[in-house]
Amino acid sequence: HGEADLAGLQAEAERIFGESPLFSVVSLEPEIAGARNAIDVLELALWIFAGVAALAGGVAVGIVLSREISQLDAYQPTLSALGLTRGQRAALHAPMAVVVAVGGGCLAVLGAIALSPRFPIDVARRAEPAPGVELDFLVLSSGLLLIAVLVLGGAALAAVRSSHRAAVAPLSTEARLGAGVVGMAARSGLPPTVSNGVRMAFHRGHGRSAVPVRSAIVGGVFGVLGVTAGLVFAASLQSVIDAPQRYGWTWDVTTEDQIVNTFCGDDMRGVEQLPGVEAVAELCYGPGLQVDGLTVPSMAFWSLRGTVEAEVVEGRAPSGPDEIALGAETLDRLGKGIGDTVNVAGPEVTRDLEVVGQVVLPPIGYGQPLADGAVLTGEGNDPFFDVNNYYRYFVARYAPDADRAAVDRAIEDNPDLLRRPAGTVPADIDHLRQVGWVPVALATLLAALSLLAIGHALVSSVRRRRAELALLKTFGFSRRQVRATVAWQATALAAVSLALGIPLGLALGNVICRTVAEGVGIATITAVPVAALVLMVPAALLARGLV
Repeated sequence: HGEADLAGLQAEAERIFGESPLFSVVSLEPEIAGARNAIDVLELALWIFAGVAALAGGVAVGIVLSREISQLDAYQPTLSALGLTRGQRAALHAPMAVVVAVGGGCLAVLGAIALSPRFPIDVARRAEPAPGVELDFLVLSSGLLLIAVLVLGGAALAAVRSSHRAAVAPLSTEARLGAGVVGMAARSGLPPTVSNGVRMAFHRGHGRSAVPVRSAIVGGVFGVLGVTAGLVFAASLQSVIDAPQRYGWTWDVTTEDQIVNTFCGDDMRGVEQLPGVEAVAELCYGPGLQVDGLTVPSMAFWSLRGTVEAEVVEGRAPSGPDEIALGAETLDRLGKGIGDTVNVAGPEVTRDLEVVGQVVLPPIGYGQPLADGAVLTGEGNDPFFDVNNYYRYFVARYAPDADRAAVDRAIEDNPDLLRRPAGTVPADIDHLRQVGWVPVALATLLAALSLLAIGHALVSSVRRRRAELALLKTFGFSRRQVRATVAWQATALAAVSLALGIPLGLALGNVICRTVAEGVGIATITAVPVAALVLMVPAALLARGLV
């Protein structure tokens, strides 16, 4: 009867084996939770990718539709004079919007069905019993409806705004040129190709030559913002992976005591005399400490030379027997914070300890979760000691000038010690590494959509302003100068996109990194990929120039 039988099974096992010093009941929850967390990370990554892709696609489609709809702006007064109401003038754009919504939605549904055999991915694929073509009516119909709502809603807003312009008199060219960047460019004495390019980039124009420049700027900023945030996240994730201390490994060497049933604080196997290390401590690990009724893994540090302690995210490490530090997940499950008191229970004693910090617990034994567990001092852990459910390690940090090979040989020559790997990447961090493709894919997608928005703006601008370009040629512009004018228009749009998008992307990347770090229970680290950002500037200018 499933979990209903668990209590009886455990009671019977304790009746049969309970007298054995090697008997203990160990839950499989850490392994189950590990697999669940891995799949949850993948699911979250796909949700983020889907959400950003939908937002970016909606922005790109909205920009293109708004520009197409704005082509009728010059005819709005005429249509109004012929007797069309504002609603009728807005409805003129409905057929185009319906074709885009239905056509795009059907292509999306067919694409989703075609790609379904490729999903799920990574560890979730190994757990999928029947991978293959998937026809989920609820998901597909919901996606089709969402696409229709986004496209038709964006088109409706643009159509209503366009129909309103019938009664709005456009500002004079002189008034528009006299304001902002356009006016500064006109009065700066710059070459005509530069000043005209800047004017075409930021001057909307009026009548049949009007171009929605704001949408081009929004599209460009959106793309640079996304690429920057993706680069920051990727660099920050790599920085965490390259720094084992961030995920709990504050020491370089781990050795396990080979003599069982030894109490913490007993024979130190001579490790306190180990040459070539600046700090060494005894670390006692137990998978089942009771904290406010919750069973969590625990680590206790006995310093033998120097100081080796857990990585602290917030607050401080325990320094006395009445103090305890907990992982982020444990604090969340208990509803506790730094400064609160928790009740800790052992086989024969119960005590109240003060929570003094949030810590990271490295995967030293049995799939130790990164953010779930407790850390105590050796003296604080001693009353809760259970020799039947207990593992004893010695951890050390190399001295700066140490001969590491000699230290390793000294450990190997000690028959009471067994060298264990240190610096193992925890499952939580490894799960993030498995979805490292997400920021790269999102950055690529946003860059492509940004180029689409800018490219459509340039094409629309050149097409609608053919008369202006012809007038420039009449004034003496050569074909080369006309091309230079359009190139400067693209450069101006790219410059604004970079100037606004990079700071916003850095801020967004920092928020993402902080959110992810808090989610896995480690300290926030935001790495700024300076070289990549510097290279992005000429790359963006070149891409806009090619368009």
